[in-house]
Amino acid sequence: MIIVKAIYKVGTGLASALVVASVMAPAIFAESSGTVDITGNGANSKNKVTVTSTCTNTISQVNDTTIDVNADISAKTGGNTASKNTGGDVTIDTGSATAALIVNISGSTNDATVPSCCICQTGLDVDISGNGSGTKNKVKNTSTTVQTVGQANNTSVGVNAKLKAKTGKNKTNKNTGSGAAITTGDASSSANVTVTAPSNTL
Repeated sequence: MIIVKAIYKVGTGLASALVVASVMAPAIFAESSGTVDITGNGANSKNKVTVTSTCTNTISQVNDTTIDVNADISAKTGGNTASKNTGGDVTIDTGSATAALIVNISGSTNDATVPSCCICQTGLDVDISGNGSGTKNKVKNTSTTVQTVGQANNTSVGVNAKLKAKTGKNKTNKNTGSGAAITTGDASSSANVTVTAPSNTL
């Protein structure tokens, strides 16, 4: 019995050829190039060649993104006091109180360039010749190609924001003379949260 085993790389997969033969004369050859020769065997011999070729491409991508934003933002221009002044004008002039929160979150991204699956043994050059009378010769070729691509994204976003803007609680009391005045700007607060969804690209 002759056992010939050839293992070789094809693309990103693994292809293997396994040849098992029972012969009366050792004249069976298998090559990764796809050539099988059954030649010069004696009469009534039984010759069997089995070639199995398997190639596999597997691509797996996983993204897990967790974002937690906890913000406490305060803006104040109030709480000013102008009291117990004598004579002249008394003026309190405050600017604007603005509280702003801007959060930009980009989702996770999977970008895979999937190559063509490896080239398996899809054909054989078979030479059966010069064997004796009554020989039985059999060649079997099996080729399997598997390509698997998996992508997954898991994005969790939590935003807890407290925004305050104040211009109040200004005081002007017990002043003598005319013209006591309080002028305040605007009080505004804003929150802008933008979340870009995750993406998978093949």
